[in-house]
This record gives sequence, C-alpha cells and structure tokens, in this order.
Amino acid sequence: VLSVLVTLTYLNIAPAWNASKVLKQHPPAPVYVLDMEIAGRELPLYLPSPCVSIYDPAKLPASKAPYYLMVRGLQLENIPAPAGGRWVPIAQAQWAIDKTGTLPRMLRLAKGIEPLDDVRIVRFEPFKL
Repeated sequence: VLSVLVTLTYLNIAPAWNASKVLKQHPPAPVYVLDMEIAGRELPLYLPSPCVSIYDPAKLPASKAPYYLMVRGLQLENIPAPAGGRWVPIAQAQWAIDKTGTLPRMLRLAKGIEPLDDVRIVRFEPFKL
C-alpha cells in the first residue's frame, strides 16, 4: 500500500514526469534543467530531446536556436534572457523538486500538506529579423 501511495503521489508532484507531459505538447528543442539534479537525471527518460543539467545560469547557450529552461520561480527572476531573444512562459506548477526524505515527509507529500516548489518552464525564443 505504501509503495502505491508513494508512486501515485510522485506522479502528481514529480518535476521530470510532469515537465515531460508539458514539453511533449510543444515543438522539440533541448531542455536545460537549472539546479535540480534529480529532475535533470530523470527528464531524459521521458523525452527524446536532449536534456542537460546545469548549475550556473552562465552555462546557458548563447544560441540562436530555441531551447527550454526548467527553473525555480525565484531563480528565473534573476536570469535575463540571452542576448538576441526572450523568455516565453510555457508552464508554472507546484512540484516537489526533492522527492526524497523520511516516511513522515512522504506521508505529508501524499496528504498535500508538505510545501512544494514553484517550478517554471520557459522557452528561449530568438528574435526574428
């Protein structure tokens, strides 16, 4: 019973699983995951697009091609779009970035009383000339 409870809870609050459902509805492009180690490792399991974990926004590509960024809401406020483009909001949700923990924490997640993280998915769109 506990395994089923945890699995069903994680399907509702897991960033990688839920982000993949969102991203599959948009044109394919590389996905950069900022400072979310577990989500960055799990996302390639669900998406055919390249997925890259980064820990420093300076590592975002200075590309003229579109890409996605999965980031905490507070972090996004401090990340300017690379030159030559803009961030286009794709999704905002409350997910559990860190799904690990003790049994009491897992039960709080299942009950919906554990605080979740504000996660954003944005797409870098280059300006059209």
